[in-house]
Amino acid sequence: MGIDESVITKAIVKAATDKLYKLADVDVIVVGAGPAGLTAATYLAKNRLNT
Repeated sequence: MGIDESVITKAIVKAATDKLYKLADVDVIVVGAGPAGLTAATYLAKNRLNT
């Protein structure tokens, strides 16, 4: 009875995609890191929005 590599690989891929989906769960996306983007991100964070 050997190790089934496909089962292990599927588990690794599922764990990675689950983490990715959690990271992608946002309320607003701020594009740009200039003065306007940083100001927008600051106000959004103060209002507890996930950016």
